[in-house]
Amino acid sequence: MPCLFACGSYCTAFVRSNRRFGYILGGFRPTPEHAIALLDYIAQYLDTPDGVVPYARWPQGIKGHFLVRVPPAGLLWEPLP
Repeated sequence: MPCLFACGSYCTAFVRSNRRFGYILGGFRPTPEHAIALLDYIAQYLDTPDGVVPYARWPQGIKGHFLVRVPPAGLLWEPLP
């Protein structure tokens, strides 16, 4: 993506895939530790049917970096009564 409008949360990544929730994560540093944590999370993300990785499986270096959760295209749910 050329711009995620997350200038104050650099380094930023958008993780998304067909029929899965997408996530914008930010506040990373350009370090091997943050890169490894992000790649570990993405591997787990791709191993889910809906993109929802249980919190207990999040790598430590990913926690606190989630900015936005984006529903998959076309996902609709009923409003609360």
